[in-house]
Amino acid sequence: MLIAILSTMSISSQIKITEVMSDGGIADWFELTNMWKTDVNTAGGRVDDDSNDFSKLVALNGVSTLAAGQSVIFIETDTPESTIPAFRTFWGTDFNNIAIGSYTGSGVGLGSGGDGVIVFDAKGLEVHRVNFGSAVTGNSFYWVYNAEAAVIESATLSAVGTRYGSKSNQVT
Repeated sequence: MLIAILSTMSISSQIKITEVMSDGGIADWFELTNMWKTDVNTAGGRVDDDSNDFSKLVALNGVSTLAAGQSVIFIETDTPESTIPAFRTFWGTDFNNIAIGSYTGSGVGLGSGGDGVIVFDAKGLEVHRVNFGSAVTGNSFYWVYNAEAAVIESATLSAVGTRYGSKSNQVT
C-alpha cells in the first residue's frame, strides 16, 4: 500500500501525478513523483481513470518503492516484458535510469479526448487525482507543485517529457 515510511505527511500531499500521456504512441502512461524526503512503499497501489469506481481499480505493477524525490512512470500494457523495453528505446537514453511499472485492466484507459487519472492506496483510499483535456499528438500534460506540494501549473500541454517544450526543462 502507499504509505510513507517515517513520515507524518499524508500520502496525498507526498505523492503527486506529475505527467500524463493519453496519446502515447507505444502506450499511454502517467508519472508519479514522491515530493518529499521519505521513501514510499507503493506495493498494492491501484489506479483508475475518471470513473472513480472502486470495482474498476487496477493494480500498479513492477515498482514497489518510490524513493524520496523519485519519479516513476506507469505504462498501460498487458505485456510489460516487451512494452517496457520498447518504451525505453522510444525515449532513448534519457529513460535508462527511470523506474517504469505497468497497469492493465478492463475499464481503465486514458482517453485521448480528455480523461483523468486517480491513484489509490491498497485500501482503496484516494492518494491523488488529475484531469486533463484532449490530447495533442506528441504532447503530454504535466503538473508542477510548489514546496508545499500545492499545484502551481495544472494540466499544461507541452512536448512529451519536458516543461515548456525544452529538454533543459525536463519534467522527469
